[in-house]
Amino acid sequence: MKRIVSKIIKHFSLPLSPYQRIIASDYIKPSIKKQLTKIFRSLDPFILQSSMKAKIKNILRAYKPLLLLTYPHVNIERINLSASGRLAKKKETIIITFSLDWFIPDF
Repeated sequence: MKRIVSKIIKHFSLPLSPYQRIIASDYIKPSIKKQLTKIFRSLDPFILQSSMKAKIKNILRAYKPLLLLTYPHVNIERINLSASGRLAKKKETIIITFSLDWFIPDF
């Protein structure tokens, strides 16, 4: 930050991911940086996406019995992982929707 009379000029660094900040830090041991680099290089975004979708489906399937207890008169039609991310009521039918399109779109 630099002050010139009544103006303050701020200088910001380039945006970095948390991984990049850790690697650039002098406070982290080189052995830990090496381990993190090994983990980072092994990550595949497509595998992460499919893993996240599977886990979210499991969570929503586990949530379905709770909905049946809470709303016994309502028919829970389907669990959909492609729409808008809300619990919608339509004509006494609950449709659970959740979107992962913001992460990596399906091709």
